[in-house]
Amino acid sequence: MDFVDEAVIEANVTLEAYKTAKSMYRCTLRSDHNQMVRDITVKEGVVHAPGAANLLHHFALVAQHIDDCDDLVDWAEELGHDPKDEGVKARYIQALEDAKDLRALLGGYTYGNLMGALQIHQAISNARPG
Repeated sequence: MDFVDEAVIEANVTLEAYKTAKSMYRCTLRSDHNQMVRDITVKEGVVHAPGAANLLHHFALVAQHIDDCDDLVDWAEELGHDPKDEGVKARYIQALEDAKDLRALLGGYTYGNLMGALQIHQAISNARPG
């Protein structure tokens, strides 16, 4: 998606990834603003590390969902999970951290552009027939 590639360029995002297990990579996203380090598990059969744009898109979707929900209970119910489950609570806390770190990585301007473009892309995709 072009808008994600634009965010990579705007924030000067680079990715360093190295394999840590069969389907896992330690990924460090760096920009002119900050860095974000995550252990990423890829689907079975994928033999290469994710790209910077793939990771930004994933984390933008996470951030969008966090921004759309009021709290843990709202977030968990949207996903069909029990908000009292400690595993669900841990995933929510991680999603909050991912959203915060994405904003820091991109800077406010580029983050805003990315999130706005994501919403436009989704609206156009949902409006297309069939």
